[in-house]
Amino acid sequence: YGTMKRSDLTGAITSVSAEDLNKAPVAGLDQALQGRAAGGTVTTNSGQPGEWATIRIRGIGSAIGGNDPLFVVDGVITGDIRFLAPADIQSMEILKDASATAIYGSAGANGVVMITTKHGKKGSSSISITADFGLQTLPYTLETQGIDAYAAAIREARANDGNGLYNQIWDQRFDGKRKYIDWQKEMTRPALRQQYGLSLNGGNEKTQYSLSAGYMDVEGLVVNSNYNRFTMRANVNSKINKFLEIG
Repeated sequence: YGTMKRSDLTGAITSVSAEDLNKAPVAGLDQALQGRAAGGTVTTNSGQPGEWATIRIRGIGSAIGGNDPLFVVDGVITGDIRFLAPADIQSMEILKDASATAIYGSAGANGVVMITTKHGKKGSSSISITADFGLQTLPYTLETQGIDAYAAAIREARANDGNGLYNQIWDQRFDGKRKYIDWQKEMTRPALRQQYGLSLNGGNEKTQYSLSAGYMDVEGLVVNSNYNRFTMRANVNSKINKFLEIG
């Protein structure tokens, strides 16, 4: 975006480094931003694994238009960044005010999230392997009445309406005999999450490279809900001659 002295910087910019992103295992960039950028809010829409959260920078800017920020990855504007694994991110800058986003015009009206991915460096090659595991459990269950109390409530409701029971299973003579199914127990489970990553970085004076692959498998607490992601990425820069560099 640019370089200037700290004393001359007047725009509202928040930076998030790779070290901050790696402090907690997250599934996507939306979770990586949560709680790490002043003026930015990340709202989870559901408990579905892999569900994209709502990101807002300095609130809602439009009553009728979109409110999503503009995402720029290595200088390229992109609408969907779910293809990018958090482990591949070197740094993020969140541009929040008019002066900082002016370079993008009206497209940056809701703020800009600038992402710089990891690049190869001159020198010896390095290999990095990461793995993390986790087990998610339901912290608590809702306290509910038993099946007989439910039947008593139905009988009372029917009596107050002046109606009889349509289904005799709720009659008092069946108390203690009905089969009770705890759906909270049947529909939830301990959920395993696992994530693996492999990256290769290096280069010489002319060519630098960064190669990575990652796999994530997240089970949901609700039975039959899960999220799988496999990513591959290559970032290569090569200096052909003094006047030409290809990336």
